[in-house]
Amino acid sequence: MQRRDLLLWALASTPLTFNATRLWAAAQDASPRFLLVFLRGGYDAANLLVPHGSSFYYESRPNIAIAKPGTSANAAFAIDNQWGLAPALADTIYPLFQRNQVAFVPFAGTDDTSRSHFETQDRIELGQGAQGARDYGSGFMNRLAAAIGGDDTARLSALSFTDQLPLVFRGSEAVANQSLRDVGKSGVTDRQAKLIAGMYAGTQLAGTVSDGFEVRNEVSREMSREMAGEMEAANRNAINAKGFAMEARRVARLMKERVHLGFIDVG
Repeated sequence: MQRRDLLLWALASTPLTFNATRLWAAAQDASPRFLLVFLRGGYDAANLLVPHGSSFYYESRPNIAIAKPGTSANAAFAIDNQWGLAPALADTIYPLFQRNQVAFVPFAGTDDTSRSHFETQDRIELGQGAQGARDYGSGFMNRLAAAIGGDDTARLSALSFTDQLPLVFRGSEAVANQSLRDVGKSGVTDRQAKLIAGMYAGTQLAGTVSDGFEVRNEVSREMSREMAGEMEAANRNAINAKGFAMEARRVARLMKERVHLGFIDVG
């Protein structure tokens, strides 16, 4: 299955209408939202979603496997007869699963066998085939944004909550990025913004520049009143897990109002 097909299938859970080239939401209030949370640091998937029904899992991990459900205080707790969750998730992910707000997709990944952390991240963000040269200017969420489409009243239909535009959102579709950690500390004053906009007036980039500053201002208006300076520094410009827990509410609020496709990474 192609990643774009999977996402389009997920978006189709909300009433949609089709035309020859675009996928449109039936109504603004009913349109779906999709937020990709990218774990830069990664985690041991088999010790988070535990295949307790697999003898191979326990044969392969005699020292680090999480015990079968019911065998000890630190055992996995079953979600069905094959899979369980790590006990560390008892108060977080598991309650969401019980309310049908979380689903798991095991065995999802790439065919990359390089064991390179960075190579794997690139492949996931690009979402391109393993054969041939890769186009680092075409991330899969940028292609998704182009496939879904939008209109002039939804200039925030796609937004990356990051310091820089990530690989996943690079491409022909104009996508803004805005880190919420420093939203109240703009590096450009209003006077400077007007001067920059004036430099591009009458050019093909005039609309893009104007929209960029509008994104910045709108995010600032929506979020600055909630800023409390509690964010901590994180590796490689990605927020850490504690920072994400605090930032998630701001992301949710902005996505509810305007953003349909969002991206945030956690270090």
